[in-house]
Amino acid sequence: MNKINIKHNSLDTRIKSNNSLNNSLKPPPPNFITSLGAFIFYILVILIIIPILLIKSNKKQFLLLYYPNVDLFATLLSFNGGFLPGNQFQNLYTNEPDTRFSQISTQFINYIALLGITFLIAKHTLDKKNIYKCWSIGFVILFTTYIFPSFFLQNTLDYIYYNLFSKNKNIKSYSQEYDLVSIKQRYIKYIPTLIIGILIVYGLIILELHILKNYDKFFENLS
Repeated sequence: MNKINIKHNSLDTRIKSNNSLNNSLKPPPPNFITSLGAFIFYILVILIIIPILLIKSNKKQFLLLYYPNVDLFATLLSFNGGFLPGNQFQNLYTNEPDTRFSQISTQFINYIALLGITFLIAKHTLDKKNIYKCWSIGFVILFTTYIFPSFFLQNTLDYIYYNLFSKNKNIKSYSQEYDLVSIKQRYIKYIPTLIIGILIVYGLIILELHILKNYDKFFENLS
């Protein structure tokens, strides 16, 4: 028991020591080839393969709201460097891109998400033949698909990862955790956090789909 306490106190001391440094430990950034591989994986799986499967499954309404939320899937993939060892997805999508590649990748994903939103609004305008009604939908959908979820999802993942599944509450960021926690310990926290994140994204899309299907009268009154 004493050995466990000594080990735990030693870890706390190392964490506090890292916090006192101006340059805290940071995971090594992936090289260009690794970042490019992660970007290609995202395009193939998230932007091509999954939409094709949705079309074949006749889930076109779901697909309509899938593309406006592709930034959320990027948030999931890039959370704490990604689900694979080596931080392969660290430069895929970030709130503070610090490399040229991460800037391009983040802006590209935001661009695709915004294209998805504009297509959604344009399609509803064509179907309803009422630009004011569909513009009202745009105000709501832009908030529920683009502005709110990214902030909400990132903070929720951080809370789950560093509080619910963490044995040491002093670790509050990936830069603190790096080199202090084993890969096995990291995956014990990471996998359930990722699963919960996927369920949250799926739930958000279902909620947005419900809003579009059931609140036409409300949007019409707004217009």
